[in-house]
Amino acid sequence: MVTFLDLIKDIEFRKFSSNRLSVGTGDFDYFFPDILPPLYKYTRIEDYVIDNIINNQISATRIGEFNDLFDGAFHQYGTLKERGDFAQKEWKKIEKQQISAKLPEMLEEDYCVDIWKKHLKEESRLKFRELDYLNTFVCCFSTQNNSTLMWSHYAASNTGICIEYNFNLLGEESIIRHSIFPVAYSDLPVNLQDLLDDTNHKVFKYSLDSAVLCAALNKANAWKYEQEWRIVLVLAPLNQNGKWMSLCAPDPSSVIFGYHFLKPFFYYNDNKLSGNAKESIKKTKNC
Repeated sequence: MVTFLDLIKDIEFRKFSSNRLSVGTGDFDYFFPDILPPLYKYTRIEDYVIDNIINNQISATRIGEFNDLFDGAFHQYGTLKERGDFAQKEWKKIEKQQISAKLPEMLEEDYCVDIWKKHLKEESRLKFRELDYLNTFVCCFSTQNNSTLMWSHYAASNTGICIEYNFNLLGEESIIRHSIFPVAYSDLPVNLQDLLDDTNHKVFKYSLDSAVLCAALNKANAWKYEQEWRIVLVLAPLNQNGKWMSLCAPDPSSVIFGYHFLKPFFYYNDNKLSGNAKESIKKTKNC
């Protein structure tokens, strides 16, 4: 059985998926490069972060745990109008078949359309978080190390660190290296409907696998400031439980300390100091 981990090394699959994102977002400069740029991981200081640095590891997160509800979501028949339009098309097919077969009207239009709308709503709900069901894990990086917003949001208001990695050091045979892709930003989600409807790969060779990868890499333009790249691993055949998993990583190229990195170690709360200590600090500040 060919799995997602096999396909991410397949040149044709990579070209098909990158082209789909390029056309879907209107960014015709978008592609999956062979040589990766330096990538940066903003993070607060936690025990697992130190362990990862020491053990040459990084932590990937199940995509359903991300702060953006629509991150990695399939938007299939998402709106009332989309469901209504599709239901009307299905009714037209039934009506045409009844007329062609010279059958009496056994189904009423309103009843048939309503049934289809309910079905599509349930189908949309199930498809929306399908990447979760497929055991999709993601690890996020940026191509920049000096983003004020990133330092604030992901590195505990500049008290954390930013770790630089050169994933080219992992070599051509590394699954992790082949799993790293740039995020494709767009105002609207890339339309993957034809891939999702292509059961048993009747039209496209890589239908569902490509749809999963495109959904994991497509984000709203509101996040474009992050200049994000992602490791994307779909572990559907494996029984991978939990919210996080550890992955192999190269030695960090550098570790950048936040502007307020030393704050937790040297700053203290004035309210907890004695009167003499407060007076000493006050005199020091006036010097």
